Amino acid sequence: PLPPVEHAGGWALELSTIFGASEYVNPPNGRSLFVPEDFAARGIKLTFTEPADFRYDCGRYEFVERLSIVDVMMWSPPSTIKAYLDTLKHG
Repeated sequence: PLPPVEHAGGWALELSTIFGASEYVNPPNGRSLFVPEDFAARGIKLTFTEPADFRYDCGRYEFVERLSIVDVMMWSPPSTIKAYLDTLKHG
């Protein structure tokens, strides 16, 4: 069970704590949801990354940029996704 949270970003903090995460990465549009000091107090690095410009072949379907991570995973092998993510810089 999760403890009560006071704001939307609290869910990520509590889940990160429960699972022993050392870092939580979120897209930049969610920045206002988080209290960085709360993450720092628990030793969890809070990172925001820019949306990935990841293109992949969708067979006969039209590619839709930044549609969803599920779409990326349906059309791309894990090794390709991992290799691309390894090239991103978190900020």
